[in-house]
Amino acid sequence: MKIKTIFKKIILLFASSIILFSCKGKNDQILDYLDMKYIIKNIENDLIFYFAKKKFGKFQEIKEIIENNDKEKIKTFLKNYSFYKNSIDNIKKFYEKIDKKIYEKIYEEIKNENFQDNYLFSEKRFIQKLKNSGFDIPKTTYIKKIVPDIKPENSKDFINDLFFKENFTDKNYYGYSDYINKKIIPEIYCNYLIIDYIKEKEKNIFSTTIQAYKINSILIPKNPHKDENNNDENINNLINFFAEEYLNNNIKLNEINNLITGLEISDQISTLLKEKAFDSKLDHFATNKDGSVSSGIKEVTVFIETLIGKLLENDDYLKEDSYKKGISFLKNKVLEERKIRLKNFVKSGWYVKGDDLSFGKEISEILKNEFSNKNFELIKNKKSEENIKCVNKKCFFKKDNIVNDKNIIFYDDNNFYIIEIEDMISNINEQKTAEKDILKIEEISEVILKSNYDKYKKKTLEYLIKDQKNSLNFKKKEICAFFKSQYPDLFFGKKIKCL
Repeated sequence: MKIKTIFKKIILLFASSIILFSCKGKNDQILDYLDMKYIIKNIENDLIFYFAKKKFGKFQEIKEIIENNDKEKIKTFLKNYSFYKNSIDNIKKFYEKIDKKIYEKIYEEIKNENFQDNYLFSEKRFIQKLKNSGFDIPKTTYIKKIVPDIKPENSKDFINDLFFKENFTDKNYYGYSDYINKKIIPEIYCNYLIIDYIKEKEKNIFSTTIQAYKINSILIPKNPHKDENNNDENINNLINFFAEEYLNNNIKLNEINNLITGLEISDQISTLLKEKAFDSKLDHFATNKDGSVSSGIKEVTVFIETLIGKLLENDDYLKEDSYKKGISFLKNKVLEERKIRLKNFVKSGWYVKGDDLSFGKEISEILKNEFSNKNFELIKNKKSEENIKCVNKKCFFKKDNIVNDKNIIFYDDNNFYIIEIEDMISNINEQKTAEKDILKIEEISEVILKSNYDKYKKKTLEYLIKDQKNSLNFKKKEICAFFKSQYPDLFFGKKIKCL
């Protein structure tokens, strides 16, 4: 099928679907204007999605192949899509990657405070937003409220188990299929095609300009207990305890959240806290202030330095009739407890110089000046010097304002920081990339894309159109004017023509 014919179908599809976003009763001229304005706004992403389906195949088709294990269909699919290098394993890997990403993207959306009601995620609000955006959501869709978990290890299990139940555990994603098929999958496909372009056509940036650190960062406000009277409790002792136990491999990085909030502290950490309480100057009290165990309830130590400890300490007594996960809460403190549960002090992932989105301005401001060959050598050889501290095969950035010489914590006027360097990448030889480096390149490409989407979207689309045998022909003058202004080289190269 010729590109021209296919593109005509794309335009017709857009024109028919855009009625959802138009005001009823307007004349055809206004509708045409609105349709064309929408098409021009979205035409680059829609074209990239079209090319992505040509390269990867339709997701629903891949899903069907994997689930039914139809050997004939698999054989035909592999013949039609060289991207998978004639390997069913490659199809499975791609399917699993996209399926996982679907849940991750939805999870990122449901964390938005616009979908919360008293710090509970409201599926009703979420559904209303989707309906307002023109997505078809059946009336039977299940409605639930729950405190969003800020650190699920597996967002797919989290969503399936705690949120949408009947809506998500089905292979077709039940009531959210329209939203997933029309919004989520196109976004994921576009991103992966652009990432594929960066990996394959921009390889030189990894051997010349790209340096990156894989970071585990912790940022904790100095006064997390500050209340309306501007009183605060110094958290120095608690974070010192964490740093020491983390260096000795007694606790994991992601447990810092539970430690600071005081919620759902594991038995292991609770025991360590009690053992080290005197040395670490940690104040604590039991579930009942006299240290007794309530009938039928396991005693839980609450540390005053924690957020929930400060909250409970401010109460005159602890009721024995309102328990949640072993800790007693006063009824009028439920909202505060939910708010505390949403706190997240840890951010992990790749940091590329110039990326101000992934870690926030405070961490980015620190990291942007840490790129040097000397630093890379120190980290590679696990050696401490100046602003690098390596302990027990772990390396950290450090600043002048350190808590003490044996520590990995530094601070400024507002925050405490721990910044661990888990991995790094510099000057990859594109001719000798190991499989682990290829995975790193893909992860880093995703970070680069996040900060430079428009730039690489244009470069990818320009390459894809140039790579086609036939030209793209447009009749609509508005579309022609758009491409002529944004992609002049394609006109000179006769890859885009106005009819």
